[in-house]
Amino acid sequence: VSAGFPDLCIPLPIYPYHGLFLELKREKGGQVSDEQRYWLDYLNEMGYMAKVTRGLEDAKRVVLEYLALMPTAA
Repeated sequence: VSAGFPDLCIPLPIYPYHGLFLELKREKGGQVSDEQRYWLDYLNEMGYMAKVTRGLEDAKRVVLEYLALMPTAA
């Protein structure tokens, strides 16, 4: 574990991403630290989707949007 590393990882590659990382914050308040911002930027540069979410509903929305990128079987 490294300081600032995101709270949630979904290691499921879905084109064009290698996986999803989320930094979970409360709906109100909860600041993103410099270390957290570093990791999010780095992971995005490496081809992952990495985001800050605020509250449960926002986190669910981002996860569902990510999973919706998965191709459907014909």
